[in-house]
Amino acid sequence: MYSIKGASHIFSALKKINLWLAVSVILLPVSIIFYNNIQITKVERGPFPSYKEIGIWLKKNTTTDSKIALVEIGTVGWYSERYIIDILGLVNPYNAKLIGEKKFAQWLEHYEPDYILVHDPLWGHEISADMLIKKNLYKKDERFDFKGYMLLKKATSEKLSVTQEQFEEFQRQKLENFSTIIEPKPLNEKLDGLCSLDTINGSITRSATVSRKIPLSISGWIVNNTATGATQEKVVIRLSSTDGSSLFYASASNQKISRPDVASALRNPNFEKSGFNLMATLKAVSTGQYNLELIQLNNNTLLICPDKGSLVITE
Repeated sequence: MYSIKGASHIFSALKKINLWLAVSVILLPVSIIFYNNIQITKVERGPFPSYKEIGIWLKKNTTTDSKIALVEIGTVGWYSERYIIDILGLVNPYNAKLIGEKKFAQWLEHYEPDYILVHDPLWGHEISADMLIKKNLYKKDERFDFKGYMLLKKATSEKLSVTQEQFEEFQRQKLENFSTIIEPKPLNEKLDGLCSLDTINGSITRSATVSRKIPLSISGWIVNNTATGATQEKVVIRLSSTDGSSLFYASASNQKISRPDVASALRNPNFEKSGFNLMATLKAVSTGQYNLELIQLNNNTLLICPDKGSLVITE
């Protein structure tokens, strides 16, 4: 609002001197802002490598009766021509039912996938894959060489057995926690940086309704573009209640994840390590409506990215 008033005042003053000068002065910054916004929107939601190539690799390197579990199922499923298990349950109703009942371990026992395709480093909702590796139920398939992804192969001929209690205990050890405290305590904050909120709980969206009983998973990219060479500072996710009464913070679980798509779209190789993800509990967060903000902590200053999301948190 103040920017518009300021621009109007400048235009009126310059118009008295030269109309074309006034138009040029106003249009130049507008054009720059428009160009920057266009560049940011060129970036795909999520790190999207060549899913086609991954699917073709799976077709060539797995048996025809292999069952493969993953989140991003579409293109991979088409080109792999394999039995696909949708971890989020969109095309596997049994998984959707279990997720609705908060039984996040039982789908493994039900489907017993031969392979599980996950991100590297793991995205928030894939963090339990680390438990499967440590329990020697799955191991990394060293033949698979796609940057940003990891293929896990079943490492036992015995029936899988993962209890809900084991799953929840492992998550408690691995998860970040939202808190009203942030360290070091910032002295000031300002709007700054380039970013994109890509996914909430595995879905490509900027808004979602989530239960405080279920861990929150966030992924995206963010950089401090005012820094020399463009860098990623400490990434923090902030939930601010829409009534202004509460603020909750959680640090990103993984930072500086490779995002060549961002570097390519913004034509800046320094943006390559701009990715992040978060997996955190919401138990300390009250129910209600929240703005979801992507923030970088630079010394004692919070750099708040303009790209915001929204959450409705329920019991």
